[in-house]
Amino acid sequence: MPRSSPRGLRIIAIVALLTGLSSIAGNVVARAAGPNWDDPSTCSARIGQHGDASLTPDQHRRCMIAIGSAWLDAEDHTRPAAQVPLDPQVARYQHGTSPTHRPGNDAVLRRSVAGPNGGITKILDRQWVVDGNEVFVSFDAFTVKSPSKPAVFGAERLTIRNGVLWEIMTTPVQNGAAGAGTPGPPFGADVGPPPPSYTGAGPNYDNATFCSNAIGEHGDAALTAAQHRRCMIAIASTYIRAEDNEIPGSQILFDPRVSRYSEGGRPDHQPQNANAIRIQEGTVTAVIRKIDNRHWTVDGDVAWIAYDGYLVASLTKPGFWVAERITIRNGLIWEIMITPVQVAPVPVG
Repeated sequence: MPRSSPRGLRIIAIVALLTGLSSIAGNVVARAAGPNWDDPSTCSARIGQHGDASLTPDQHRRCMIAIGSAWLDAEDHTRPAAQVPLDPQVARYQHGTSPTHRPGNDAVLRRSVAGPNGGITKILDRQWVVDGNEVFVSFDAFTVKSPSKPAVFGAERLTIRNGVLWEIMTTPVQNGAAGAGTPGPPFGADVGPPPPSYTGAGPNYDNATFCSNAIGEHGDAALTAAQHRRCMIAIASTYIRAEDNEIPGSQILFDPRVSRYSEGGRPDHQPQNANAIRIQEGTVTAVIRKIDNRHWTVDGDVAWIAYDGYLVASLTKPGFWVAERITIRNGLIWEIMITPVQVAPVPVG
């Protein structure tokens, strides 16, 4: 048998070493890849078997968006309806009505989106707000008749339970041209009482003034996730409380350049905006007697609220239903996007 030269032995050793390193690296990459938390099937199976608590907050948020995205993908026909994780008793309902859970609802829902579905061809600009197992998403929808610009602007609140969609609440869609982007011009001076000072002995994460001061001075990151969520609701509630005339508009914690606009519109931040909206709160909203059933969905600095509105003329039943997306910046309300209002049939009772 011919003897190998020292140089040949070195080459063989190097090749063996590189082969071993390649194998190790391959195993490390395979282990690092892990589950895909942006895949609805992976997320649904994992949560269904091990529960929501088996995921980190980041993984869980991604999974909620993945499962919600599967539904929107089915609505615009980029994903087969059969691939959407639906509870057999899933309920889709209009804001202002109640969900009805029945066995077989999933099959009915799949058939409803498998057809023309209003001619929707794509759903873009999906803006997600994730709060636990609840997801609020606003979007632009394109249709066969309007392939180059949005024909419909919509928003839906999705509730996910055990890794599958349990409820889908739809809001009235904004059709055609985008809604107005700015409030009306000022027609007077805002001379009402200012927001009350905070005089408490310690932190109060349900007090809007304390929260606005704390975030303005120390930043959002100074609060825990639970404290921050409570503060977002407290600050946003100053606007809701003024809408139902519980407090004067002068006490809303607005950024001076706040922008209020309709869904489908675009914000327009101008120095006079806060003054204009505050004045309107005492005039345009005079017909509102009460805002009840306030349902908050909060994610970071964005808070969706869906609520029942009672008019002065509606004594026992809501006169309208609406959802609004409120964005807070530096402890002050920066943007308010309003979906179309669902009006109750007359008489409201």
